[in-house]
Amino acid sequence: MKTFISIFLIFVSLSFALVVNVNEKSGEITVEVEGMGMTFDEAKNDALRMAVEQAVGVAILGETYVENQLPVSDEVYTQAKGFIKTYEIVDKYVKEGYYYVKVRAVVVKALVEKTLKDMLKSVGNPKVLILVDEYMKSYGKYNYFYSYLKKNLVDLGAYVISEEFSRKILERIEAFKKGGKLSSDVARKLALLENANYIIYGKVEYFSKFVSDYDVWSVRVLADIEAIRTDNARIVADEIVDDAMAGATKEAAISRLAKSSLMKVAERIAKKIVEDFQPQTSFELRFNVKKLSWGSKIKRWLEEQEGIKKVIVKKRQRGLYVIEIVTSMSIDDVIEMVEECDIFDIYTEDVGNDWIEFTVEGEK
Repeated sequence: MKTFISIFLIFVSLSFALVVNVNEKSGEITVEVEGMGMTFDEAKNDALRMAVEQAVGVAILGETYVENQLPVSDEVYTQAKGFIKTYEIVDKYVKEGYYYVKVRAVVVKALVEKTLKDMLKSVGNPKVLILVDEYMKSYGKYNYFYSYLKKNLVDLGAYVISEEFSRKILERIEAFKKGGKLSSDVARKLALLENANYIIYGKVEYFSKFVSDYDVWSVRVLADIEAIRTDNARIVADEIVDDAMAGATKEAAISRLAKSSLMKVAERIAKKIVEDFQPQTSFELRFNVKKLSWGSKIKRWLEEQEGIKKVIVKKRQRGLYVIEIVTSMSIDDVIEMVEECDIFDIYTEDVGNDWIEFTVEGEK
């Protein structure tokens, strides 16, 4: 059965009518839209771009996107041009020196989804979209947290999508929020519009009060931030901040508060994202032990090491202690890390150099 959606949007700058048909059975999205330009070719290309953007948005976000058009990055659009199965020019005319072309384009939804997944896999470094609304009511926007996040991510080798693109999305996502908050699923889908591996989203709110007895400004910050991996919807970081600081001026208090609290949160989130993006491998470590307490001590030590995601005890008996670790480190790095640790010298003295052996179990 064919589902038909007919929605008309009036854009102040272009004044065009938009119609979208979604055929659930065939998986095709038909978009009819009008573009404008200085020539017929420019107008046609403008219409095709809008058609692709609309079809990609509907394929990712569903029907809500039709009513709340959001930007699609140039990178996604370049790939998305291949999504168009067919298109035809249904009307063209000239008005007040401008050329107008109306096109009807058919896009295959499954092709959109597959191509976007392939694009995510091909990204060499983590690509991050930051959608954090940072503000103080009655005073306006701030960008302390965004700046800290961007600096930490870039320093660690990640690519941060432009602030302009983030701002465009933030300006148009109110309709996607439920209970004043963006759901993790919608946030993840929004990131796909820019082919991002991760999205950091949430809000940072500042509240100020002048304390006349001490002639200072007191500022409180409340923040609720999540970082999500877009390919599997897994939350890699979840941070809540509730802190306060005083200063001679309101801006001084905010600046001090941002440096004392938000900077640390930004560092933790950036680090978790970059670590999560690294390929993870599972290794099995077999220890020849005289005492089970040796194995327990080894397990606790491994859990404290950076780069090791998970430590699981698989076998524990006298003479043998088997631990599985999941890590972004290479097997050589793991071996070197264990062998160079001073706390294990006593085991080598008692048992010999063959007290530990490493077996690669396979990738996760």
